[in-house]
Amino acid sequence: MYYAIPEPFTINFLNQSNQKARYLQIKVSLKSTDADAIDGAEQNLPMIQDALLDLFSEQTYEQADSVEGRQALQKTTLETIKNILKEETDNDAIDAVYFTSFILQ
Repeated sequence: MYYAIPEPFTINFLNQSNQKARYLQIKVSLKSTDADAIDGAEQNLPMIQDALLDLFSEQTYEQADSVEGRQALQKTTLETIKNILKEETDNDAIDAVYFTSFILQ
């Protein structure tokens, strides 16, 4: 089963560049075979959103613009969510994280 985090994350890279403003928008979905893990993600959504906003804000434009950077970010996103769910619900059975939209401009 899948759970799409309802709101996209939008990051501004303006402070990292003396050039023009650049933005990243990511939509995130979770995959799990455990309905309780999905329920846990929904119940702890504000905490997950806050942690992911911090994580995404740490990225540079160059990291986000490379395939390797996106893959590393996807892996770190999964680890971040699993850590929150383990701590809050003792169930971190999220199998994968998907970036269903990744807009970099």
